[in-house]
Amino acid sequence: MRNPLENDAQIFATPQADSLSPYAVRRLLLIDLDGTIRQCKSDPTGFINSPQDQELILGVSDRLSEYQDNGWIIVGVSNQGGVAAGFKSLVDCFKEMQHTLRLAPQLSEIYFCPDAGESCWRIRPFRIGRLFTIHRRTEYLRSLFPWMQSGFRKPECGMLSLAIDHFAGIYYQPGAFRCPYWNCSTQAFEMVWMVGDRPEDQQAALSLGVPFLDAATWRITSLNEINLGVEC
Repeated sequence: MRNPLENDAQIFATPQADSLSPYAVRRLLLIDLDGTIRQCKSDPTGFINSPQDQELILGVSDRLSEYQDNGWIIVGVSNQGGVAAGFKSLVDCFKEMQHTLRLAPQLSEIYFCPDAGESCWRIRPFRIGRLFTIHRRTEYLRSLFPWMQSGFRKPECGMLSLAIDHFAGIYYQPGAFRCPYWNCSTQAFEMVWMVGDRPEDQQAALSLGVPFLDAATWRITSLNEINLGVEC
């Protein structure tokens, strides 16, 4: 019998949590990439022209390390409309994300949407075999996975929902309440925050009920100075 997921999506096994206890980490930081943690090296106000033509914005590395040292999972979530527009190839985008993971090893993985919201790619730090996963929105898959009810491209919240549900699968605690919005498991964590620099980042967080922090403020504010007044 044909697997109904065949040719629709490749959904790989959940990665291991390395040395972390599955009940030790219950904080998730969703973070935009361009203009938030990275910029073009050759022209800081322009677009990244090649995988190596990027650098972390001043202060980002220390801030990411601070969150990681305090037990946060950090996941990149990025629109990559330049692929659909023809400014870069999908392969170049893969290489670009891999280089970002080398520059910012604090990131557990990166999710990005290269089109109008129909597909989402997951890039992980190099592990033998499984490097990326594609999730495509089809009618059949929408019926199975609630996070596919919303498009993956921000300001829609499908990409954020996908990342949250994926990591909730690793760190979900028995008895934790699961958020009814798209069945997204924000309540499997003590905190889920979103950081970004654009209105669509804020709107995606608002749609999901996740507290939002502007990138410029986040980069210069230590974790113990932030009080969003909301616990997810």
